[in-house]
Amino acid sequence: MISWLFPFKTRTAGRAAKAVPWRQGMLVSLCIVLLLSLTACGNKKEEQKKQKAQSKKQQEQPLDTQLRQQMNMYKQIKQAEYEEAEKVRKADKEQLKKLQKSREEVLKIQQKEQTRILSGTSTSKKSGTSGSNESGTSSGSSKDSSDEE
Repeated sequence: MISWLFPFKTRTAGRAAKAVPWRQGMLVSLCIVLLLSLTACGNKKEEQKKQKAQSKKQQEQPLDTQLRQQMNMYKQIKQAEYEEAEKVRKADKEQLKKLQKSREEVLKIQQKEQTRILSGTSTSKKSGTSGSNESGTSSGSSKDSSDEE
């Protein structure tokens, strides 16, 4: 069965001399065809992988550029929001300073009025005490009469 693959085991020397080149040629050509088909299949698989990788890259490129555009838009929006918040914060800070200044001014005015009132009553008390000594009983009786009413 396998004897045709091995030409040195043929029965007759004459037949073996004629059959050996044909069988060897067939065997060599079969091996070459097998090797070429295997390498061709391997190359096709590699080419298919390369084509798939290239198609992925081409598909990802538009997505990648769109993603970058959206990311830039997001960054711009966040920057604008931050700037707006910063403006509002500065405006609030300035308004707070104005309110504090006006409150300080009001407090100063109130303190001046209180000191003026206190200084005015203290002078009137001094003058009132000197006057009350002269008319102590009459001022006391007027207070009693006003309390009764």
